[in-house]
Amino acid sequence: FVTVAVFLSFGVIFAGVASSAGTFGNEQVNYWRESAAGLQTIPYFAGKVIADIPRIFLATLAFWLAFLARFNSNAPNVVEMPVLFFGLYCWSFSLGYVLSMLVEARKVPLLGVLVALCYVVLLSGATSGLSLVDVRQLPIGVQFAWSLSGPRWVTEAFYIIQVQYYEKVPSGPLQGEDY
Repeated sequence: FVTVAVFLSFGVIFAGVASSAGTFGNEQVNYWRESAAGLQTIPYFAGKVIADIPRIFLATLAFWLAFLARFNSNAPNVVEMPVLFFGLYCWSFSLGYVLSMLVEARKVPLLGVLVALCYVVLLSGATSGLSLVDVRQLPIGVQFAWSLSGPRWVTEAFYIIQVQYYEKVPSGPLQGEDY
């Protein structure tokens, strides 16, 4: 289940960062012009983020439908997986916003691949779980990045969603009994 969660994280982050690159990346000139004119910056950012919420919902829906078509999930109800995907899309869109402020909008998807690889491989807990890494021994910046890692939380939540099916025997003569 962890491998599936890692690949799902890759897919969502790549798509989310690439989709959100133009939200602020193509608007830097407009932002500086409005800021120089004395307009408020917080409503500007809030408006841009709120305008992206329908895109996040549509991306979540598309990814969830593709997931249903290819993967037999053990999720006990139909709501858990889309909520998980929505949370990771929100995280990846915000990562795309930050990256689009650091580099040109056309370079954000490429930088997003690098950052996604770092987050998913190094900070998802899939390659080195908490039992192997004492997070308190790491530098404070790495601790902060570990705590904010969307792939880490998705990997843990996906695993819990998938294995809770096995808490009780689902069918047969021992149906309802603990495994």
